[in-house]
Amino acid sequence: MRKKNRGLIATAVLAVGIVAGSTATVSAEPKHGGTLNMIYRVIGAHFNPTIVSGTPTGIAATQMFSSLTRVDKEWKVHPLLAQSWTTSDDGKKITLNLVKNAVFHDGHPLTSEDVKFSLETYKAQHPFKPWF
Repeated sequence: MRKKNRGLIATAVLAVGIVAGSTATVSAEPKHGGTLNMIYRVIGAHFNPTIVSGTPTGIAATQMFSSLTRVDKEWKVHPLLAQSWTTSDDGKKITLNLVKNAVFHDGHPLTSEDVKFSLETYKAQHPFKPWF
């Protein structure tokens, strides 16, 4: 009898949570700023995705960092922080052209030195020889 009552209570609590959650409104316009609150049961060891990988880091990192490019569901590469790029004939050199208006949270502009720092940080953290 007790197990059955717990199941009913859990179902009722879940139903109330779903109903309460369904009253939220969704705006077509993005809201900039504010606070992201989320609950995840595993804590990441580091938020820098060049140092640590995995779901706990990835969840937080995707809200804090942008990449040079993005990949769509068909695995096509599209510009993000790099507005365009060229590859050398031998395929060993990629020249990136960064977007002009990208800034950090403090307003400082993104530079090629920042990209170089990120790539060197990645290389220093991984024992295998990366492709770049």
